[in-house]
Amino acid sequence: MNRRQRIVLVVVLGAVAVIGAVLVNRLLAGDDEGWFAYAPSSAVAYGPQSTSVVWRDALVWLAATAIWGAVSLWLLRSSAGSED
Repeated sequence: MNRRQRIVLVVVLGAVAVIGAVLVNRLLAGDDEGWFAYAPSSAVAYGPQSTSVVWRDALVWLAATAIWGAVSLWLLRSSAGSED
């Protein structure tokens, strides 16, 4: 593959990483999260997300970014010796 094809592949892998992270977060979310149809004038307040949910989401995104970055570096470094 030439350098331009590798760059396109890196962009596509980034999109796949985003889709994968969203899907994993949705699968791990469980049934307790979702939309609640509370009336706007009711006294019901939404509580903050638990810290475990925030950390789980952050770790999934961090893992997806790390994998994408490692594969991207490998693809783009291996093209350093080749010509366009």
